[in-house]
Amino acid sequence: MTIKAVVFLPRVVAIRAVLLLLSASTWKENDFQFRYKHNITGTDQEYELNTLRTYVKGYGKKREETDISTGVKTTLTVDDFDGKWDNPTVEEKAEWDAKNTGVGMGKKTDVLGDSFQFKFTGTGFSMDMICTFMGGKVVFTIDGDHTKTVSLYDGASNKVKTFEIIRGLESKSHTVDVRLESRDGKNTYTTGSTSPVFFQSTGKVLQLYRSRVGSEKYYASVDYLSPNSSIPEYGILHADPIYDDRFTDNTSLLNYIIDELKDTPLISTQFDYHTLVNDVGQDIGLGDAGWLIHEKLGIEIYTRVVEITDYPTSVKTPVITIGNVLLNGTEQMIKRKGK
Repeated sequence: MTIKAVVFLPRVVAIRAVLLLLSASTWKENDFQFRYKHNITGTDQEYELNTLRTYVKGYGKKREETDISTGVKTTLTVDDFDGKWDNPTVEEKAEWDAKNTGVGMGKKTDVLGDSFQFKFTGTGFSMDMICTFMGGKVVFTIDGDHTKTVSLYDGASNKVKTFEIIRGLESKSHTVDVRLESRDGKNTYTTGSTSPVFFQSTGKVLQLYRSRVGSEKYYASVDYLSPNSSIPEYGILHADPIYDDRFTDNTSLLNYIIDELKDTPLISTQFDYHTLVNDVGQDIGLGDAGWLIHEKLGIEIYTRVVEITDYPTSVKTPVITIGNVLLNGTEQMIKRKGK
């Protein structure tokens, strides 16, 4: 009995091959089984490992925001006050402290144009501020270039509100000017000669932002290590990262990169046609499927008959080729085994 595994086919007169136009309805799931060093003992197996990879990382749609919150609040440190700033009255401070907001009440002003300055390092910040029924509009000016206006008026009661001021700046140190700009037109308490009041908040009231790095830049980011990486003959072989804007969730992206990863070798094994038929006990045709087992590599590969070589002018028996070379992702099923 002659069984031979080769990469290049011998000279032939006629070749029947599995084509994409071959109807799947003609295929048979024979479940034939050939095992390396069992019923194909001594066969010189050849495997294409150049395209085999066992690890891949996938990235989905890229986020529009280039930065992300640090997740830690930092203390506001005022560098300077410009204008007429006073301390709150004892009554104002006692009433505020009783609310237990975690934000302190610092200096106050009712003069339009009064301001204070501070610095921060990062790409942006949000700020906890004291809103009152006497609040007005405050303007933040960052690096003398970017501005953001917020209203500190709250008609119900004094409270803390968080305002996102700016994001997406260059990651470095920035200067900020905070100025009492004007009345809020909705505030009926600050009309005529009555000016709005601006209470500076103190304590850990700054939430900073930093640049996104690595997988943080994407809505979905996953990696996959094939169980075949534990096979000594393979090990961990890195595939090129996969980028696909269609995915925004990790589950879908993971399923996709698993399907895309080629974590088994390409195998093409030739047999004497009559030997193959005798061993499986049934006729074999193009596209028929069964198992090619290689225990040393720890895998069972579901293969199909991909080619039959005829010698019509010779007594030489036809040669049948089974393998996974021509199988696509939906036709190939891999069953991994432990060592």
